[in-house]
Amino acid sequence: MYWWAGIRPITRHWMKKLLQHNQCVVLVPGGVQECLYMQKNAETVFLKNRKGFIRVAMQTGSAVVPCFAFGQSKTYGWYRLGPPWVSDAFVQSISRRIGMVPMLLYGRAGTTAPINTPMTVVFGKPIEVPQQDSPSDELLQQYLDRYISAMQDIFDTHKAAAGYGHCKLHIL
Repeated sequence: MYWWAGIRPITRHWMKKLLQHNQCVVLVPGGVQECLYMQKNAETVFLKNRKGFIRVAMQTGSAVVPCFAFGQSKTYGWYRLGPPWVSDAFVQSISRRIGMVPMLLYGRAGTTAPINTPMTVVFGKPIEVPQQDSPSDELLQQYLDRYISAMQDIFDTHKAAAGYGHCKLHIL
């Protein structure tokens, strides 16, 4: 059913294939690592070591478009293992082994239904990247830094209007 809806695994192979056929790819580059560092009343994005999506964009000559969804972290409540019961190192080790962060997610009235909360999704300007089959680490870092800067700008510019003026964005 997911396949018919156009949902594909987010591997390099599929990203390249879709981008080479002028299809859009929506990706949350933070992945499981983001869950390890989430904090209540703050937004955390794990980006500083995520060059892979920039590399694929360069290999296919595709622009990257930064975006931020205000309110998405409020659609589910969560509880994550950690201090004082177990160490962060233990949680990271378990997370790597099982491919996900062991955490309890709960929605409306403790169910799996999302909590009704307003969401504001803001898109930044596309960042055009040069088409290169083997981009250097320096070039990848340059465009990743642009992406991170654009993400911070989106957040800072729109957080008050979206109702999150008190929030901080932690980019790790």
